[in-house]
Amino acid sequence: MSWRPPDGSPPDNRRLERYRRRAGRVHRGSGGAGLIFVEPEVRWTQVGGALWWRRWSAPHYAAHLWMALPWLGVSVTDTIVDARFLEAELADWDAGRFALHCESLAVEWLSLEESRELARIEFGL
Repeated sequence: MSWRPPDGSPPDNRRLERYRRRAGRVHRGSGGAGLIFVEPEVRWTQVGGALWWRRWSAPHYAAHLWMALPWLGVSVTDTIVDARFLEAELADWDAGRFALHCESLAVEWLSLEESRELARIEFGL
């Protein structure tokens, strides 16, 4: 058993790859607009053990999501969309929706050039 997860990566997730380093403009009706930015990452879950004899899950993809949503009163925040919820989230993104706190918002995905610029300016990435 290992203190750290094993090396390796899961098979490619083509649906998630479409959103790698992509920004989306989120619309909340007349309540304004915000931005999201997606970065896929490989993660493991500790499934047992403690200290130096930890056991780890197989590697899986998750989406690290940065958000700038002015109506929340927080300039920038982030969250992880883990494997358990990723397929449902990807289905929403494919349909032009972004779910946030039981609210369905419209999302317009931006070009790679726009995404790169917004990632630098808005999120410091």
